[in-house]
Amino acid sequence: MIPIPAIDLKGGKVVRLVQGKFQEETIYSDGPEKIAKRFEEEGASRIHVVDLDGALWGTPKNLRSVEKILKSVRTPLEVGGGIRSIEIAASFLEMGVRWVILGTKACLDRGFLEEALAELGEKVIVGIDALDGLIATDGWTQVTRTKATDLAKTVQALGGKTVIYTDISKDGALKGPNLKEIRDFSQAFSKDVIASGGIAELKQKHRCRVVAPHGEASKIPLLDETVREGDKVSVGKLSANVIETPGHTAGHITFWFDADKLAFAGDTLFSIGCGRVIEGTPEMMWASLKKLRDLPGDTRVYCGHEYTLANIKFAQSIEPGNAALTARAKEAARQVAAGEPTIPTTISEEKAANVFLRADEPAVAAAVGLAGKPAAQVFAEIRARKNKF
Repeated sequence: MIPIPAIDLKGGKVVRLVQGKFQEETIYSDGPEKIAKRFEEEGASRIHVVDLDGALWGTPKNLRSVEKILKSVRTPLEVGGGIRSIEIAASFLEMGVRWVILGTKACLDRGFLEEALAELGEKVIVGIDALDGLIATDGWTQVTRTKATDLAKTVQALGGKTVIYTDISKDGALKGPNLKEIRDFSQAFSKDVIASGGIAELKQKHRCRVVAPHGEASKIPLLDETVREGDKVSVGKLSANVIETPGHTAGHITFWFDADKLAFAGDTLFSIGCGRVIEGTPEMMWASLKKLRDLPGDTRVYCGHEYTLANIKFAQSIEPGNAALTARAKEAARQVAAGEPTIPTTISEEKAANVFLRADEPAVAAAVGLAGKPAAQVFAEIRARKNKF
């Protein structure tokens, strides 16, 4: 299974609708490109984008937002909503969209579906949205008498390779996917099926607890507990201190298990790196990194991503003479060759070799042409260089 994060656009904003009802929306962000960057940083292999206004009105309405997303990320996009002609579909592909999602028109017009699959091939994904097993169209405002499974068989017979199946009764309701419906649908379509829906059922199955930053409570569904700086969180017999580390996101937190000498730093501190500054500012990120730098040196750090070799290559472009960095490069190369992880690292190792933690070192400031400048400004320059490296 490959998780695909989604961006639903309405009026240029990122929203969530409950069962497709336009009057029941939650606004998450007015910067869809920022959300896309966040998804990319968190390892998304593709991003699903839907123009909700386009789906309702029958023609794309959030084109500018799609263009912003394309300029902001390298992660391939699948885009749908109001694409009801071959010409419009082709224009999205020419913009740089990897796949186009054809919904209403493909569901109602077999001739169009056949032509689209013949001309655009595997770049077409057919969106099949169903309510009680029947196809819904026009932004889910119209329910047909066609069974979703029958349309799936038609798509396959015409050479379609991928469909997106949405159970409208579950969409946006935060009640988890309808696994039985998905299984039944998959039996009707033997190619690739992308199933949309929430994760509540997984939470129920595994009895997990969702803990999130207090400031992000409105954005994160199914919360059990919110926390702030200085709070403690129990995980079994272990106890973690909450450290607010904004920068990558506005509400980012780190869990520090002081008694066990462990820190789970998410997207703030990486091995020889740090996360992109997306929702925060360079000043915020630098302050967060200093908090982590001040933890005991023997604290083992687990981060959200393992980019060690790439981060080392960048760090050496700024500090080629850093002996600790050279030693770390040799050890990381050995670990990778042996099939070993380069994580965890330690605070001591990062203080010595991670250029992002060394922005207040005079030699580092001089290396980026900012001798004597504030450390936050030096950090901002280093982060900007890494973004283009």
